[in-house]
Amino acid sequence: MSCCRTCGREVSMSRSSSPNLRWGLNSSGCSRSSTAWLRSTSGHRWQKASPGAASLWTGWHRWSRTSGQVSYETSNCPVTVVEVELEDNYLTGRRALVTASSRNLGAAIATTLARKGAAVCVQYHESEHTANDLIQKLREETGLQHVAVRGDANDPQSIRQMVGEAVERLGGTVDVLVNNFGPFSMTPYAELPETEWDRIFDANAKASYVATQCLVDGMRKAGWGRIVNVSAGSVYLRNHSIYGLAKEAMVFMTEELALELGPEITVNAIAPGQIEESAADIAEFDPTFVSRAIDHTPAGRLVTRGEVSELVALLCSPAFEMVTGVTLAVDGGWRLQRF
Repeated sequence: MSCCRTCGREVSMSRSSSPNLRWGLNSSGCSRSSTAWLRSTSGHRWQKASPGAASLWTGWHRWSRTSGQVSYETSNCPVTVVEVELEDNYLTGRRALVTASSRNLGAAIATTLARKGAAVCVQYHESEHTANDLIQKLREETGLQHVAVRGDANDPQSIRQMVGEAVERLGGTVDVLVNNFGPFSMTPYAELPETEWDRIFDANAKASYVATQCLVDGMRKAGWGRIVNVSAGSVYLRNHSIYGLAKEAMVFMTEELALELGPEITVNAIAPGQIEESAADIAEFDPTFVSRAIDHTPAGRLVTRGEVSELVALLCSPAFEMVTGVTLAVDGGWRLQRF
């Protein structure tokens, strides 16, 4: 027997299935400290002791090598090992607002969140019929009361009204906000009119800022909130001056809001590469773009809407509770082409 270095109480040792791995657990039920040692069969190679691929370590960690062993310790008091096993409906009971979600990527995100158990509000501007068709499909598939609301991304007051209606129709709260506003522009900088600059920047960045601001207080009061901003992996392409600037603003806003809104709310962003289902849109401007994009993608293909939407959902899951302020690229390595 030995003593817990955190609380001083007695520690008992238990052996794992590996003959070379022992886990230290306090025999009196101490959840404040744990020590693990791992030694290879050769006795010369040292590595971190891990309870399995599906486990997460918590606490502040310190490594030391003493008396022929590698020691792994926590220096504070949470449980050292937390097993995270996601169920299919890990968003059950949550309410999500997905902007610009009547079609394309937004519709895929709304569909995925609904399938994970969330009640979803689909925001649209002009495509009311498409939005209603989507929520009817989701209602039939999930049995939940999904809703659709109208809002103009270039009108801050319209966005505020839209968010208020979404909160009301979802039962008084929104737990998850996905800022998917994103009108596109490939106008060369020298030809870019000021009106287009304002339209693209406001509908991407300002609309997301307004929608987020409307929901922060409610998320804080509820003690839980998830915000996912949709940036873009194409921000450095030619003729993306204002679109790229607006999407980079989303990255900065993600980091800034993560600092301001924690710990109750996490704020993250995704940066999709060229999406397979939308490739035809850019092919109108550059017929060779798709083939070049695939050639420069280590994964050998373009990302799909389904893959992007799964990442959005995961960012709202318990497994990503300690992830905030980051922008995750989901592009098969396509972004590396610029190097």
